[in-house]
This record gives sequence, structure tokens and C-alpha cells, in this order.
Amino acid sequence: MFCSAAHGIQSVSLAWNASTDPAIAGYLLHYGIKSHSYTGEINVGTNTVVTLSGLTDGQTYYFAVGCYDSSGVEGTPSSEASFVAPTNAPPGQPSAGSFVETPTSGSPGTEVDIFPANPGSVSSVNFNGVNASFTVVSNAYLAAIVPTGATTGPLNLTTTSGTMVGKFTVTAFIGPVNDKFANAQVLSGASVSTWASTTGATKEPGEPNHGGNIGGASVWYRWTAPVTGAYTLDPSGTQFVPLLAVYTGNSVSQLSVVASNAAPASGPLNFQATKGVTYQIAVDGYGGKSGNMMLRLSQSANVITSIFSETFDSLSTLPGQDGWVSSVAGLSGITANYFSGDGSQGYLGMTVAGLNTNTVLLYRPLNFAINTNEQPIIQFSVLLQIYDPLNQYRDSFGWAFRNASGQQLFSVMFGSGTGQITYGLDDGAGQRPTGSTFNPVIVSQLEITADFSQNEWSATLNGTPIIAGQKITTVQAALTLGDVDAEALYPGFVSGGDAMLFDNYMLTAAPEPSPGIVLGPQSQTVAWGGTTALNVIASGEGPLSYQWYFDGEPISKATNAGLWLTNVTSAASGNYDVAVINENGMTGAGCQVTVPNPPVVALIANATSPSTNTRAMNFNVTSGHSYRVLGSTNLTLWSSLGSFYAKGTNAAYYDATVASFPHRFYRLASP
Repeated sequence: MFCSAAHGIQSVSLAWNASTDPAIAGYLLHYGIKSHSYTGEINVGTNTVVTLSGLTDGQTYYFAVGCYDSSGVEGTPSSEASFVAPTNAPPGQPSAGSFVETPTSGSPGTEVDIFPANPGSVSSVNFNGVNASFTVVSNAYLAAIVPTGATTGPLNLTTTSGTMVGKFTVTAFIGPVNDKFANAQVLSGASVSTWASTTGATKEPGEPNHGGNIGGASVWYRWTAPVTGAYTLDPSGTQFVPLLAVYTGNSVSQLSVVASNAAPASGPLNFQATKGVTYQIAVDGYGGKSGNMMLRLSQSANVITSIFSETFDSLSTLPGQDGWVSSVAGLSGITANYFSGDGSQGYLGMTVAGLNTNTVLLYRPLNFAINTNEQPIIQFSVLLQIYDPLNQYRDSFGWAFRNASGQQLFSVMFGSGTGQITYGLDDGAGQRPTGSTFNPVIVSQLEITADFSQNEWSATLNGTPIIAGQKITTVQAALTLGDVDAEALYPGFVSGGDAMLFDNYMLTAAPEPSPGIVLGPQSQTVAWGGTTALNVIASGEGPLSYQWYFDGEPISKATNAGLWLTNVTSAASGNYDVAVINENGMTGAGCQVTVPNPPVVALIANATSPSTNTRAMNFNVTSGHSYRVLGSTNLTLWSSLGSFYAKGTNAAYYDATVASFPHRFYRLASP
């Protein structure tokens, strides 16, 4: 990078070599008055030359340039350059003519395209006395940014020939609707995604420093937890370093922190939420930065929720302890040290009695609400042993899943005296052999895994599969979890001296190990030139990786959970898909984006004559396209008058040579 300045002009021009990396989308110029401590930043797009004006006499300034890609991610800045502003700058020169600008009004931060006769001769731009940063875009125009603090009044350009004066109206900036705590945007559901531009956001009096950083451009969201559990806020895809914080409280100055990220960390924020509690969520920019922001809220992936566990430490009667219920009195209880070194155990059976039923149940009501999107896997584990010292009984003991309506869904049973393992479904066909056996003289561990999103269950004994791929329900019963019961089947309606002893009863809910779509990208219609974001929330064992596709073709570097579509045209209309991948498999989801063609409008409108020797006109153009302005006196022979890159849908052009022709026609052409 090199710097240059004319003596007495309080501005500096900086230039650098363009990067050869095809992934580079533009450059950021950082500057300040302390070495490697930059307080200002200018996005100069793809330009490699920029001029800063309004420098302080004798002050040393330091500069560095960074490159950013299409996602707005900036790489390592260049080496530093410095410049000392000259002293004794002469006063401004007399008026050197007029110019055209577009737009003619806007808020601080608005880009204004200015068309003087010779843009390269401009050394400074100020809005009613407040110096503005600007870039000479081409030999046709320069682009200036309305500075903070500017007010309505003269727009002054200092050139080598003197001062050019126009007029600009400064309007109030309309920031994000959820800039203020009181106007927080409401989020609903266990999984939700949103995006916004935080440009123009502010910090309120009494607002805390989110993540321990002063910030300065926060927006607010309000969310009530639908279920208790662990949740994650994921800001990946945000085009600045975000500050995330979750609070409780009803006033911005009286909030209690639930969780916050430690600035400048930019990864997900995990927190615990309680059903029915309302949480205030702040998103700010590290160091006060702002821009396009993505946010995804979901129940935390790979989190296992404990539903219920029991180790039977008390020797009191089992029914009534911790909510346990028995369908027949006197056939259950707690004994000590039957499992060596494992304290107390529960049991079902062990008493000879006549019965009015052949089925006895011992259970602890659960009525657990299964989240089939995020935690559909119910895992049941228990230590058990079948007690039949005389090997004279032919009863069966085991475990049965029932739904919230009390319907038995399926069961796994162990035959006393036979050593056979059977299973039952809800089809009324009774018990079926698994082909597996068990050893009644040892303590065994039974594990049952039920996937309620796939209506499928399997079981292992001591780690060995005994049954797999069976339906939780065969009759479309409600896929809910009421309880998991210890069950005894007595064929002769008489209980024997045999029993099932059990311990370490445990139930958990877990996510699918393979990837699943919790919330897919949503189809939408986007206005021509607008911005939108596509988001996906996925579950599954991490780490998860992503790849976005447009009309079946992979999008380069689109490997986040979110995808930005900016400055869209009809070319962006089509099908967008995302693949979510982990070591267990792959899944995907898609949506359609529609960008309607803009209405047909006149190419040239509002032609004006600032003086008898000039002609100014506004062109209705397509943002993001390049154009050449052509002139002719006979509609046959055309000459090029200049070129420009359209940053909006309206561009102004100034023809200072019109007085040399009796009449002139104009048209636009692609370069």
C-alpha cells in the first residue's frame, strides 16, 4: 500500500495491489491515529484506490487493508502504512462549477453517487461542514458516505480548481424495529430461525454490556420456553462478530443474566430454559459493529434428557415410594443386597397367592412428552435377575411400554424356569420367541431403544441384540410415553415363589444419531434487489456439516447452516437445497426462492439542466450491473461518454459537453 497527498490539502490517497484470489469480494480499509489500533473502517468494494479527507494538520494516521469474501468474512489485514497530514493548508478556492448527486437526501450511512466534471480532481467532500469518506469509482463519478453528525445544508466538493457546492437533505435513520428492548421481536416455538440487518441499531441508557463488551448496536428478541431443557443460540453466518446474551427481567436496566458468550467468541451460546419462563435475548456487535445477522434457536443437539431414574436406596415398601404404583397389593417390595455390592433392589413376585388376573403390573407413572423432532429416542435401561431357586414355575417377568392412555405398546419377557426370552406387540398375537435365552443365575442388563419418530424399537441383553426392527405400535396407537412397567404374567392366575429383582431403573430421551431436519429452509418471494437468508436447523450426533445447492449445483463456500442471498435478481430464482451430513448418514431439505421481474419503467426520467451548458439525467437501472453511457446527434453514430457500476436502481449522469452540440440523444449499453 502507498499514500500520496498534495501539499496543503488535508486528504490522503491510498492504493494497493489487487488480490489474485478469485474468492475475494472486496476490501476494508482500517484507519486510526494509533499504530495497529484502528477506530475507522471503510468498505471500498473492489476498488484499490481510496481518498480520505478532513485530516487534522500534523496528525499521523495509520492504515491497513483487509480482504473479505462473499460471506463478509475478513482475512488477515495487510501490513501497516502511515501518513502525516501536512500543516498550513490553504483556505478553499472559489466555486469551480456544479454537479449532480443521487440520491439528494438520505440518512447517515447512505451512499451518495456524485457526478462532477472531473471526479479525480476532488480532494474532499463534506456535508454541511462534516467531512465524509468517499471513493472515486470511475472517470464518471465518485461515491461518498453521509457521515454521522451531518445535517441538511450545502454539499461541498473541494477540487484542484476550487469548491463546488450543491445541496443535500439529511433525514433521520430508521433503525431496526427491534432496536429497543420494549420493541423486542417475539420468537415462538422450540426451534425458530430469524435474520435481520442491525445497521442503525443503538444501545439504550442502562443497557448492560453483553458478553462483557461495550457493543453499541443491539437488537432484542423475546421468547418463552415451551419445554424445559437445554437450548442453543447459533449465530453462524452473521457478517460481524456477534455478542449474544440471554436474560430474564422486564426492564432493560434491571436484567438478570442467564448466559452470555465471552466476547469476542462468535460460536453458539448454550443455556438452560424452564418451561413457561420468558427470556430476553440480545444480539449486539463486538466493538459496536453491525450488519446482516442470522440467529437460530433450538433445543441443544446431542443433549440427553433424564426422564426418570431409581436405585431403590430405601428399604421402605416399594408401592408409594417415589410415586411407584402396583396393580396388586403384596406382590412387590424392596430387598437388600441381592445384587452383591449394589445396595437395595426392587422386586415383583416372590409371594404365592390366588389372583383375579393373570397380569400384575408395577410401575412409576411418567407421562413424558416426547419431542419427536429433537429427542425422539427413548432409552430404557435396568439391571434384572429372575429368581426361581427350585426351577418349578413357568411364569414370565419383564418390561412393557405403555402410552399415556394406558395401552400396552410392546413388551420383553423372561420365562421363569425356561430361560426363554419372548416379546409381545399390540396386535393381540401374544408373546413371540426371540430365539434368545438368558442365564437366571447372573445379573443382566436389559436395554431397550425406542425411536418414536420412526415407530421402531430394539433391545439388547448384556450388549447382545435380542430383538430389532419391531414396530412400537402395529395398530396406530398414540405414540406417547405413559410408563415403562415391570410386568408379571401368571398363566394359572396364581403367583408363585419366583420373582424378578431389578435395580438402576433409568429412562432418557436422546436425539437421533443420524442427521435430521428440525426446521428446514422456507420458500419465499424476494423483491428485486432485496436480501434474504435461508436457514436450516438440524439434529443429530455432531459434528454436522452443511452444503447448499442451487438448482442441483453446489454453491461455492456455502457450508454453513445459513445462506445469504443479497442484491437478488431474477437469476436467483430457483430451487435451493441443503445437505446435512455426519458420520452416521446424510439428510436434506429444500425450498424455492422467487424473485419477480421489476416493473417496466422508462430508461431516462427527470432530465434537468443545471445550467445552459450542462445536462443531467437519472437512469433507471438494475443494481449490480455495469453500463456505458452513449451519446449521438443522429441516432446512427454513437460515441461512449463514460461507464459506471450501478449500486442501486437509479443512477444520475451529468453531461458537461452538451453545449457543443445542437441536440443530443442518449442511451445505455452493456460494457
